[in-house]
Amino acid sequence: KRFSTVPQWEKKFCYLVGSVPWRNVVECKRYMHLHPDVVNWDDSAVKEAFDNAKNRFYAEFNGFPCDIPSPDPNIYIDDVDWNATVDPEL
Repeated sequence: KRFSTVPQWEKKFCYLVGSVPWRNVVECKRYMHLHPDVVNWDDSAVKEAFDNAKNRFYAEFNGFPCDIPSPDPNIYIDDVDWNATVDPEL
């Protein structure tokens, strides 16, 4: 049996927060070389959100305080005008 260099809390983060078992993460890493455009895609907002979620989980898992706020769950919810008229010329 090989020694895992990944901390247990990180494996739990993948499963509890992302609903992805660690073995699936390892399996996906085996095929990353087949999709270089996806692997090299630069999306700093997603990276920041992921790192914040991971840091919040780490703090909670280890009983540390954390001052990183959770994201607003309504950030992308817009008010809908149900009585709007549609321009037929469009």
